[in-house]
Amino acid sequence: MKLYQRLADDISSLIRDGAWRLGERIPSVREISRERSLSTATVVRAYELLEGQGFIETRPRSGFYVSGYWQADGASHRRAAGRRCLVRALGRIVRG
Repeated sequence: MKLYQRLADDISSLIRDGAWRLGERIPSVREISRERSLSTATVVRAYELLEGQGFIETRPRSGFYVSGYWQADGASHRRAAGRRCLVRALGRIVRG
């Protein structure tokens, strides 16, 4: 298992176990990077994975927050989270 996947698993476990509540801000990419001695690219990739799975959401100029989509048992929520992730990725590509 790759480092970013392991980090994403650790964070999703914390969210499922209630360490961070719905709507709560989670540590920044730099904070996690320093705490775990990981590159920021690894943390960003883990956060992107978590966002795609519906565990977290990005709020521009604010940070990352626990999302409620992972709790929903419907595929529509997972598709919506996947679409948001895709739109952000496409925006990054276009902006270059």
